[in-house]
Amino acid sequence: MPLDAALETYQIYDEFFTKLKIDNQVYECNAVDMYACLEYYRLLLEKQDTFILCYGSRIDTYPSGMLRDMSGGFRTYLLVWGELPTIVVNLLDYSDEKIGTVKEQKDYYDKWRADIKRKL
Repeated sequence: MPLDAALETYQIYDEFFTKLKIDNQVYECNAVDMYACLEYYRLLLEKQDTFILCYGSRIDTYPSGMLRDMSGGFRTYLLVWGELPTIVVNLLDYSDEKIGTVKEQKDYYDKWRADIKRKL
């Protein structure tokens, strides 16, 4: 069942502050970038079997360090198996495909990366 949600973000120097409102619950996070904030919220919500439907929650997306630095963590790569990353997407844009847990995303990235290293 879809939940009513809103996300507020602001940045002060090198720190991001966010507030996620879902129905009557309010969660807050401050971190180095938006990707870290999204990961924090995802871990909290996974315990309730709730998932955020965005590109950042797909198992086949993962940012590089440079992309995180350049975009404040608001952009990420869409990983294509067997190919170097070239497709950049907005972290918070809607997607309901391939949504998974933080662990599933990290596992996919590790396998994708190992496959790329074997081919280089």
